[in-house]
Amino acid sequence: MSKNKFVISTVFLAPLCVASLTCAQCSLQTLTPQNDKIEIGTTVVSIGEGDDPVQARAWLGPLKTNHCTFDIGIIKQPIAVTQNGQLYVATYSGSMQQLGLYDLKTCTVRWKSGEFYGKLELTSDTLRMAARRMPLDADCVPLERDAVRLPLGDDELQDELRN
Repeated sequence: MSKNKFVISTVFLAPLCVASLTCAQCSLQTLTPQNDKIEIGTTVVSIGEGDDPVQARAWLGPLKTNHCTFDIGIIKQPIAVTQNGQLYVATYSGSMQQLGLYDLKTCTVRWKSGEFYGKLELTSDTLRMAARRMPLDADCVPLERDAVRLPLGDDELQDELRN
């Protein structure tokens, strides 16, 4: 490619990539804990003791690596890692859930939801928490300003009526 064609394609295509976020897309991989640990490459993350020694569905926390500790409460699925090594972790207390995005390299909380009741789904481009759907940016961080309120299902409708 000649220098002129490269400059022209960069000038005209770069704004399209930013506007549509199609040049770099979020990539999530769901993780399955092995006993009380999750392995992400060479990083081992401890999630605490499980509720069942054979097939745990909840772990007591904290979320811990060699140099980070997050006291986040009772951990549940889904747990997913982003292409940048950040970790989405769902927690609950009673019937209320929360979802957080934890940066294990800088030991910071990148994003945290409010409490919610209902279904939780993570895909490579969208986060769904009960009746809210939020698109994810290229770094897999929710774009809260673009959140969409979904039609209420039976569970969400009951939750809305209680509030």
